[in-house]
Amino acid sequence: MGGDGGGGVGSGPGISVGAALALRDYQNFATADGWIVVACPKEKFWRRLCEAIGRPELAADARFADFGSRDQHRDELLAELDAAFATRPTDAWLAELGAAGVPSAPVNDVAAALADPQAVARGAVVEAEHERFGTVRTLASPLRVGPERRVPERAPRRGEHTEQVLAELCGYTSANISRHLALLTQRGLVARESHAGRARKHEVAGLDRHARERDRAVQVERLEPMLAAHRRDSA
Repeated sequence: MGGDGGGGVGSGPGISVGAALALRDYQNFATADGWIVVACPKEKFWRRLCEAIGRPELAADARFADFGSRDQHRDELLAELDAAFATRPTDAWLAELGAAGVPSAPVNDVAAALADPQAVARGAVVEAEHERFGTVRTLASPLRVGPERRVPERAPRRGEHTEQVLAELCGYTSANISRHLALLTQRGLVARESHAGRARKHEVAGLDRHARERDRAVQVERLEPMLAAHRRDSA
């Protein structure tokens, strides 16, 4: 179990199985068709679990009488539980454990997590149009502050907004921009082609004044160390 985050007793693709304190916190178990996580933070849950899996004698076994005993005999206990959970599919176990009042949940892979009803209800995945790849899907920001929602946009190309940032945020002249772009391009930090006009129109469209100011502040903070170094190099 995951109290100390260590000591595996088995594993599946991308799934860590801990065995700390044997069901005091939580434990992953392989089912006939997937994985579930089960928690028994109190003795009552342990007794309910034994009943739910059809092994009531485990609750009366001296080796598993309390948290300390279950921890001492964790390998034996987990062998019993692993064998039991492997006999039925995930949905069947979740229904059984839920009816018994045992805390449990499915262990999702990425696809299942994004298809979860709560993720769908919150719009966890958004779509944006890309001129090269068509409609692309990406994760939405989990932060939902204020009543307005920004229209999903594709990720910028490398160097797409460089000229815009240098001109609008840093106040560079055209000559300085050309000199810095040449240096950045030489070092492979920006793409050679300029998308400043289109990028500027795309950046401003649909953004209110407060959103633009917030975005600019973040960009300046990220770019300032690099720009300072380039100023020193060109001095």
